[in-house]
Amino acid sequence: MSKFRLVILDNAKAQLESPAAKKILSDVVFIKQKNFLRSEPNYVVTDKHDMIGTHFLIYDTSNFLDPKLVFAIRTTYLSRATQHRIDTPLMSIIPKLDQSIQNTFNSFHDRHKELVDCNAWFVDPDYSKKNSGLNLSALGYFMVCTNVMRAGYDNIVGCTNETYGASRWVEPLGKVAKGLLFEHPAVKSPHMMLLVENFNMDFFSSIYQEYKELVSETFEVFPAKEGEEMIPFSAFCEQIYNLDVKRRAA
Repeated sequence: MSKFRLVILDNAKAQLESPAAKKILSDVVFIKQKNFLRSEPNYVVTDKHDMIGTHFLIYDTSNFLDPKLVFAIRTTYLSRATQHRIDTPLMSIIPKLDQSIQNTFNSFHDRHKELVDCNAWFVDPDYSKKNSGLNLSALGYFMVCTNVMRAGYDNIVGCTNETYGASRWVEPLGKVAKGLLFEHPAVKSPHMMLLVENFNMDFFSSIYQEYKELVSETFEVFPAKEGEEMIPFSAFCEQIYNLDVKRRAA
């Protein structure tokens, strides 16, 4: 487990002079494009959300001179997208979906004014749990949802590619809307709309206990102001998940 490293990169647009932000964002762009060659070779993945979103990454650091990105996922806050005069990825396709799905989404949005769009999921197929010893997707979604809670919010939205049955990784995260299947208008493959609220703290506590060593070494690259104002990710995890363990033991 010690050969892996968790990394969080937030708002690269606000860190254009940061060598770490430049390197990490480059890794993300190239690995996502490589990933899409499997399902949609003509689709170009680079988008504006890569610059303003928050990237959650897992690296294999066996070769410390050339660490390999093996997992990536990204969130984009609706308020930040609005600030930059763009839609989130999910908001951009909502008008193209069936009315019943639009209605379900609108009802969710009424309950959560700040939506956290979660997408751009990538897992290196050579790093299955059997090969790596890590449940990369569970660990990645743990990072996402914990960071959302750290920011004071309580939901994620998006869509999962059902060519790979990706919605199975979402089911343990909390209260999940069911049956929202559609063909993605850009990728032209079956996707499931992701609407998650009421996060499952028991599940996240179990992930934390299993991967506490990795979480404690999380490398964060945030703009200076945000980084100074925010409790470190590892400290936040220790605070909320140790409290949850004590609560369940009481």
